[in-house]
Amino acid sequence: MSNVWNTLSAIDCSKHVEKKNGFTYLSWAWAWSILKQHYPTAHYTKHLFQVNGNQLPYMLDAEGNAYVTVTVKIMPDNGSESITALESATEIMPVLNHANRPIKNPNSFEVNASLQRCMVKAIAALGLGCYIYAGEDMPMESPTAMVQAPNIKTDMKQPTKIASPLTIEQEIALAPDLEILKNIYNRKLSQEWTYEQRQLFTNRKKELEANG
Repeated sequence: MSNVWNTLSAIDCSKHVEKKNGFTYLSWAWAWSILKQHYPTAHYTKHLFQVNGNQLPYMLDAEGNAYVTVTVKIMPDNGSESITALESATEIMPVLNHANRPIKNPNSFEVNASLQRCMVKAIAALGLGCYIYAGEDMPMESPTAMVQAPNIKTDMKQPTKIASPLTIEQEIALAPDLEILKNIYNRKLSQEWTYEQRQLFTNRKKELEANG
């Protein structure tokens, strides 16, 4: 269904981001609600793993760090799972603490929070809010009018530019690979970086290199 990406990526999510401990998130409840409004057949799966003889909603790497996995699927109208999903996305995400650092031996709250964030990331892979992860301010313009999300007044003139939902520190911390981290560095002239930002960049670079 080629329309899925075009439809979801055009939705302005800027009014529905949440800030906590200096980091910005897209509300999982809102993201799921919007997905279901556009595609009622959508459903998600939180994957289970064998951990120390127990079936748990996370897996562990060799160092004991925990990861969660969520798959979001948009099924045909008849809802049959025997038919290949029209669109699907699977995301893996480390279980993180309040400072966005990996956790060993996570508790149930930490696992649940990461599952919800992972679900939002999978929805973003289908288009909704993907521009936020790319560090953009607004969805890309399309030949058709931008889709207005529910509860946003359409009788008011919308600004052509809004403040980025992510700070440079948040972009660095969320960078999934070295290529994106390099793009973040190149987008901001090196002489404008603070000492703290340089340290955060260096530390994230070492983490990504260590993870291969």
